[in-house]
Amino acid sequence: FLINLPIAAFSLAGVLAYVTETPRHRHPFDLAGQALVIVALGGLSGGFILAGALGAGAAAALGLLALGLLAALAFWRVERLVALPMIPPELFRRRQFRAVVTVGAVYNFCFYGNLFVLSLFFHEALGLSPFDTGLALLPLTLAIGVIACTSGRMIARLGEWRAMISSLSAGAVGAALLAVFGGDSEALTIVFSLPFAMVSLTMQAM
Repeated sequence: FLINLPIAAFSLAGVLAYVTETPRHRHPFDLAGQALVIVALGGLSGGFILAGALGAGAAAALGLLALGLLAALAFWRVERLVALPMIPPELFRRRQFRAVVTVGAVYNFCFYGNLFVLSLFFHEALGLSPFDTGLALLPLTLAIGVIACTSGRMIARLGEWRAMISSLSAGAVGAALLAVFGGDSEALTIVFSLPFAMVSLTMQAM
């Protein structure tokens, strides 16, 4: 955790030095929408966490999931009624917006889920220490950094949709390789996790 502190401080100094303040807009906040989305996300997240710890049929898990679902439905209703909604519903009438949101959901679920599960797998299943787990994830992290630095040229050459399709396809190939060949060997798990780095190109293409 401590390694994040100097990186965050360096990033903050860069923002203060080079990023200009955006103009202020005096629009009223969608307080009802904000409150409902907090309850929805908190309820659904807490419900899934408790379902994993206590079982899917636990009353507390089911109660939180129901609360989150009801809050999400109420949020959608409120957003259609307020003058300045946090998420304007008319955006979802645009096919391109719906497609991008769907791709973004797939990207976030796969990309961050993979990083989370890999760290747990290295630490708990393969028995690596926290430090060695970080080292095992370093090749994947470096590959993601290289793709981030070269993404502009790659997207300009492929186009946005081709870049997204190819990067998500590479992630699927990486997941298949991990499922078939990874697991028993630390080295094979590291090697076959590398194609998954291509998924990071999806965010820049979006």
